Amino acid sequence: MLRTGRNRLIDKGITGNIRYAQVNAECLPFEDNTFDCVCIAFGLRNVTDKDAALRSMYRVLKPGGRVIVLEFSHPTDKITEKVTIFIHLSCSPKWQVCCKDEDSYRYLAESIRMHQNRMS
Repeated sequence: MLRTGRNRLIDKGITGNIRYAQVNAECLPFEDNTFDCVCIAFGLRNVTDKDAALRSMYRVLKPGGRVIVLEFSHPTDKITEKVTIFIHLSCSPKWQVCCKDEDSYRYLAESIRMHQNRMS
């Protein structure tokens, strides 16, 4: 995924001040107060120690910086919860067949459900 993202940025000519690194989110190998922004998208649910990862992200932020977490969460109202469950149950099997990658899509649905339950 990192290679694909990097290649897409290069193809669009976005290469100026970007460096790419595959690192452990729980122990970021950067100096304190390095970044204006740290973000993680749909990955926090895959981190073993979420608190350690968040501490590590905050540690590398400059004062006034922001941590942005884009992740699935537990719906707060019953209608949204029912719609979400319906989508997971009805769409996930179709994605598995279409993409010929049953294990990955089963893991995706299960990890979202588990993450939602742990975060609520």
